[in-house]
Amino acid sequence: MSSTQTPFEALLIPRKELAGASICKYRVYRTAEDFLVVEAATARDALEVSGVKQAYKVMREDLRMQTVIQISAQSSVVQPEASDA
Repeated sequence: MSSTQTPFEALLIPRKELAGASICKYRVYRTAEDFLVVEAATARDALEVSGVKQAYKVMREDLRMQTVIQISAQSSVVQPEASDA
């Protein structure tokens, strides 16, 4: 490194604390397939918010389980016309 170049300087970026970061969505299952989605800080709070007395299970909502893109079938792709060669 030459004497005219300066080394990299560290940038101090303050961390932003989000007010609602501790709140997430939970699924409170009444049965193996029937559930309610509620927002709560803990699974115990989710049980109280849902009002379900005999919960089958409580599970944190996982965004990876949701479909975020629409997948189209291969048959919808337009095929090029065949040439008469």
